[in-house]
Amino acid sequence: MLTVYLDESGHETPTHVVIAGFVGNDEQWKEFAPEWMRAVGPSGSLHMKDLRWERDSTRQRLARLGPIPHQFGLHPVIGAVNVSDFSDLLSDPVTQYALPGYIAALHPIMIDLLRFTPPGERIKFVFDQQEQYQPIVEVLFSGFNDAGDAERISDVSFVRRDSTCLTQPSDYLAYATLQRLRDPHSERAAWCSPILGNGTFLGRIIDRETIRAAMEKVIPQAEELTFHQTGISPEQFAEKYPDKKAVRELMKRNRTNPE
Repeated sequence: MLTVYLDESGHETPTHVVIAGFVGNDEQWKEFAPEWMRAVGPSGSLHMKDLRWERDSTRQRLARLGPIPHQFGLHPVIGAVNVSDFSDLLSDPVTQYALPGYIAALHPIMIDLLRFTPPGERIKFVFDQQEQYQPIVEVLFSGFNDAGDAERISDVSFVRRDSTCLTQPSDYLAYATLQRLRDPHSERAAWCSPILGNGTFLGRIIDRETIRAAMEKVIPQAEELTFHQTGISPEQFAEKYPDKKAVRELMKRNRTNPE
């Protein structure tokens, strides 16, 4: 069985959103973990947002850690999208809730993993915990199941960041990709480059034309699905639930107290 550990970067911004991580088999992850922990050092963890970028020791630490996943044959996966490329198409709270940049970035990762995984191999997806996106991710995976891929997906789970070291290289890779998209000539992009390996990955950095064409197809589907889940039409949503936060709270209540 293969397991992919995924983390995100930039999901709270109106520009680039990146989901990234590494995929490998059980033996590769087992061999990787102790080497990573030795290289991380006494802190026992790596959180990119907490690094002190004014220190050269940070550059040295990233240079030491970056090659390790590749040394154990773990393969990078990346999905990225610029939210500003399609946000104008999301004109109501239903689509704003159902089609965030996080989901758009995740989609090409799922497609490529299912496409390139050997026949008979199953994939376990492990995400860094994001409560606001978990329900939408579950809906997205159910759609893949309906398409006949249920037997390929072993499990989908969400873990707290400090509960495992196996999401730490995903955090590093997502952050490195975001810095390169923002400014490939920046110091942070240069310091993070060791995690990128030779630059090959599964997934896709989605261009504006592609994401706009995709959204025009899936927006009606998202509205229809939300109507079936709640019995409320998009027009009624606009009246009763003025923003995506209100829609998210409604969907949360529906999951907790289904009729």
